Amino acid sequence: MLSNKNKKYKDRVITKKMYVFLFGSSNFEDTSLPPIKNAEAGLLHWEKLLLDENYFGVPSNQIERHLNKSRDEVMSAFTDFCDKIPNNSLLLIYYAGHGVLDGEFSLFLSTPTSRVNSIKWTGISVNQLREQINGYKKFSKVIILDCCFSAKYFEGIATTAEQLVEIKIQEMEQQKGVFMMASSGGNVPSKFDSNNPNIPMSFTTTILQAIKEGTKISEEFVTAEQVFDRAKEICIEKQLPIPHKLIAKDGARIVFAKNTQFSNKHQIETDWLETQNQNTIFGYYSFINKYPDSLYEIDALHKIADLEDELFWKEAQNQDTLKGYLNYIRKYPDGDFIEEARIQIKNKTTSSLHQQPLYQATEQSNKSLKEEEKKQEATTQNTSKLPQAIQELEKNMVYVEGGSFMMGTHDMKNATPHKVTLSDFYVNKYPVTQAEWTAVMKNNPSPFKGCDDCPVECVSWEDTQVFLKELNEMTGKQYRLLTEAEWEYAARGGQKSKGYQYAGSNDLNDVAWYRENSNSKTHPVGQKQSNELGLYDMSGNVWEWCQDWYDEKYYEKSNNSTNPINISNTNVRVMRGGSWGNSPAVCLVAYRLRYYISDRDSGSGFRICSPSIV
Repeated sequence: MLSNKNKKYKDRVITKKMYVFLFGSSNFEDTSLPPIKNAEAGLLHWEKLLLDENYFGVPSNQIERHLNKSRDEVMSAFTDFCDKIPNNSLLLIYYAGHGVLDGEFSLFLSTPTSRVNSIKWTGISVNQLREQINGYKKFSKVIILDCCFSAKYFEGIATTAEQLVEIKIQEMEQQKGVFMMASSGGNVPSKFDSNNPNIPMSFTTTILQAIKEGTKISEEFVTAEQVFDRAKEICIEKQLPIPHKLIAKDGARIVFAKNTQFSNKHQIETDWLETQNQNTIFGYYSFINKYPDSLYEIDALHKIADLEDELFWKEAQNQDTLKGYLNYIRKYPDGDFIEEARIQIKNKTTSSLHQQPLYQATEQSNKSLKEEEKKQEATTQNTSKLPQAIQELEKNMVYVEGGSFMMGTHDMKNATPHKVTLSDFYVNKYPVTQAEWTAVMKNNPSPFKGCDDCPVECVSWEDTQVFLKELNEMTGKQYRLLTEAEWEYAARGGQKSKGYQYAGSNDLNDVAWYRENSNSKTHPVGQKQSNELGLYDMSGNVWEWCQDWYDEKYYEKSNNSTNPINISNTNVRVMRGGSWGNSPAVCLVAYRLRYYISDRDSGSGFRICSPSIV
């Protein structure tokens, strides 16, 4: 992965290849150890990131993942794995699960057969693990433990739970370099969100976020220490347990991952040229999201304004009504088409004041009718060429009249109530189904296969953007994701809202597939009751990606906004609605979830909308 031939990093790069040993436990026979599905998610997220060439690019044959294996199986596999690692390599060891202290306050890593009352004989001793790791002196190590009391790895044996002994690292003096990360202090439990089993444990999540953020220091790689320091900052910001580190020998010099901030600088010019060539609203927004605060941000915003002006004018022309032209002038009083709009308004007003002779009116009426018939025939011919699933998707678009509403709730700290005003838009009755996805993308990523009418799942935010690009090319339309404000407005029922806490009812069973009734899987869309607008499955079944970047305090900034959308890159996007695996509290119309744009799981889907269906 990393090369010490690069002269720029000659004083820092001390490894040539990375080898990775991931292990953890999520299920336990001992009932005093609750299940911790987030541990499994941690292993999967790590493996995905390690294989990604944008960050690590580790070959798959240099990664081993062991989930829910016994103590003997883990230790035997670890020995065999280490024996094949070449000298001058980097070994990454990662564990997620329960950490258990014995009566002498030594730390043991739990396995499915571990027993708390006999943890010495049924768990993996960190003292034994440390001795075995230290026995391999010819390569560097990065060790990450995400479990309760993980800093006990540093200590040896303490006399009491509160008393920490001095860290002894003399046995490491002959090492190539060691960097150790512990999720919490020697007497502090780790954190994980049991309501969201597809999200890794809290400390793991912060490390992965730190790696994806990179560093603004203008260097090609980030060190393990830079990653840890940023993860620690995130833990402090989120009031999570404070992680600890141990550095031995040349551990501070271990180059860990590629720095995405550095590669961005080399890519921005190319991406800006490509964005200009595409010249779409979505393209410019995507550029701004990818490169916030860039030199081209203002230019991109001007381009968006011009394209939105043109789009709204085309919609006014298609409507060809007095109301449509008046709406254009109200929205764009300084727009590029203002004079044309005034002419059309004058013509419409004049024609209504002067009655035409009967033969002229009839002739004009027949002409307009023929033109409309031609337009409708052309649209029908174009639509008939589309796959049946896409024809159905387009038929299921529902008109949502705009207006003002109070978004958010006092019951959630990240959803401060505030007033929002929205324009009219169209939204689909259902989440995108597997049949619709397959018709566009020619594949089906869903683990719950064999159900064309079930929502597509296991799609990332990035995947949705590829789908929308392909769909818009097929149909000639401007489909996109809902903004977060549009999503909540639609889920609440828009102007027809009856104030339900879920999308269409105060009884979640009426409108949603969720943890208590889903049988741990998705279900065909539209089987439950719709909400006031005739929209289905906005609570439960699958999470729905929104266009906005997630900001916990964005609601405080967007009070009294019109068509708000958070375009400030915060590394995570918004998801709404809950899924088949979530509790009722998560399926509330006001509940907000943050998720990395490249993450995907069996609960993540999406729904499309558009400013117009013309």
